[in-house]
Amino acid sequence: MKNYVLLFIVIFFSSGFAQKSNKAPTANKKTENAQPTPEKTSTEEVAVVAYAVEEKINMKFGGRTTTYAVSSLDLVDKNDLGPDNTRVIKPKYVKVKPKEELPVVDKLSSVPVVTTPTVIIPVKVDQTVPNGKLLYTKIKIIENYERVLEKGYKTEEMLVAVADYRFFEDDLVTAAKWYTQLFEYCPDELEAVYFYRYAKSLECVGQIEKAKQMMALYQIKKM
Repeated sequence: MKNYVLLFIVIFFSSGFAQKSNKAPTANKKTENAQPTPEKTSTEEVAVVAYAVEEKINMKFGGRTTTYAVSSLDLVDKNDLGPDNTRVIKPKYVKVKPKEELPVVDKLSSVPVVTTPTVIIPVKVDQTVPNGKLLYTKIKIIENYERVLEKGYKTEEMLVAVADYRFFEDDLVTAAKWYTQLFEYCPDELEAVYFYRYAKSLECVGQIEKAKQMMALYQIKKM
């Protein structure tokens, strides 16, 4: 009887040990933070316009998921989410239309030609008497004054006009003649400039001393 009991105990422990040894060890799975790169697409047909980001935080009792979109990978949050948490980045694509080549248009032929009517504006022209006629008239007046003065009829106006005309015509001999009569006719009423002209005319006819006297009187009167 004792032999049967010992045999039963040996068989029981042997079978239990075999069952424990057949169990495979379980691995501790941990998911690291993932930052996948965007899928490669043909740049000729599509273009990336944004990136959709999904962040999952796993907890012992539940968890949370955060999603957001960015226009560039540089804007994606770079913080470490920790073990068993994930960050998934998915690019969003749009189709790109190929550029159409514009037809070559002749610039000269495409520019419209605008013609405007010619407007003629009348110009008003002031008519003036030729200087020659005025000069001729003045000479005739001076000649008439001289004829009247030669006959002995004198006025201050005629003497001044004739003497000044001869002085500016560089006829100083004749100018000295009429300036002498002018100073004899009204010496006290004449302006200083006539003393100067009379002095220059006297120098031309050789009356130097009298010319000096007239020049001295000119210096006094112009003060």
